[in-house]
Amino acid sequence: MYIESLEGGKNAKIVLAFDQDKEGAKYDLRFLIENNKDLFPAASVRMSKAFLNVEIPLLSKEVESAAKSIEAGLERYNKPYEEQAKGVENAEKKNDMILFQQSQANSIVNIRIPNSYQAISFFNSELLTVLNIHHKFKLEKAQNKDFNNDLNLKNKGQQSENKKAVYHRRKI
Repeated sequence: MYIESLEGGKNAKIVLAFDQDKEGAKYDLRFLIENNKDLFPAASVRMSKAFLNVEIPLLSKEVESAAKSIEAGLERYNKPYEEQAKGVENAEKKNDMILFQQSQANSIVNIRIPNSYQAISFFNSELLTVLNIHHKFKLEKAQNKDFNNDLNLKNKGQQSENKKAVYHRRKI
């Protein structure tokens, strides 16, 4: 990566800061997949209107182990929804209630992620944990709807502190 070629870049941590929306979470997912090709070679993300599909070719034992760990995390996430789906008769509605779906064919794991902010963010966090890349990447979301609002609040706070300092220094 380019950042590692810079002075002090070997120990740099990239902060992926996104608004509290699914587009920011999708960007982070693509960024994490593309920048960790050494850990997940040939992994890809395809997007549709309702789901994101992450395909992970099982090219080594390490990748296979990581894929199994991700699947276990997604099963924990799905468990409460699966309980709710037990009483539902309509198969299509039942499938919509279960958030993550996984399948494996021809040594490729396909993970279907619902197109929601919460689901994509959870998957991104699982990637950080399973790939053990917390030292390289950090996910940070805005406190408000987006970072512009956060910056505006921060600037207002600094302005009011500056005014206090100015008033404090003046002699009347």
